[in-house]
Amino acid sequence: MNNRQYWIYVPLTKEDQEKLYYAIDYNEVRDKSKYLLMTEDEMNYLWNKGLFHLINNVANVIIDEYEEEVIDNVEDMKKVLEAINRHDEFNDEYSTQIKKLFQEAIERETEINFAF
Repeated sequence: MNNRQYWIYVPLTKEDQEKLYYAIDYNEVRDKSKYLLMTEDEMNYLWNKGLFHLINNVANVIIDEYEEEVIDNVEDMKKVLEAINRHDEFNDEYSTQIKKLFQEAIERETEINFAF
């Protein structure tokens, strides 16, 4: 059984954003962000639905396994959220949690981080 964890997180403040840039311990992420911690099965479910492919295309990023990616442009985050909301297949529990994180990042004017 694979115990690998996949993190998606949004720093609570700009100050936290700077601190998390240098964080090496995910306990700091827990304390300074809103986050979603996914199992491999959950990540694969969203991967196979095409959610990360859509995010990659809209925000011009490369979310992939064994990679970290950041979207820090509020306009890009808004475009991603609009694109996700246009697709009925992204109304499941996991996609909804990711949409909420994008909304948090937009409202807080911070960033959304994918640590896979």
